[in-house]
Amino acid sequence: MNVPIPPSEQNLQTVIAEPWYKVSDEGIQLEESAFDEEGNLFLSKCLMEEFLKFRLIWC
Repeated sequence: MNVPIPPSEQNLQTVIAEPWYKVSDEGIQLEESAFDEEGNLFLSKCLMEEFLKFRLIWC
């Protein structure tokens, strides 16, 4: 479905999203993303009481 872009927004810069990090091959739903002071990314698996921690290395 194509949605028209309003004239006031037609000249804004656009970016095409790309996959950044593959968490799982399963079809899981993630929620509640948060970063701590050390740069770790925390995600929780929806309805599973399980938390995932990712150490991010910035280039």
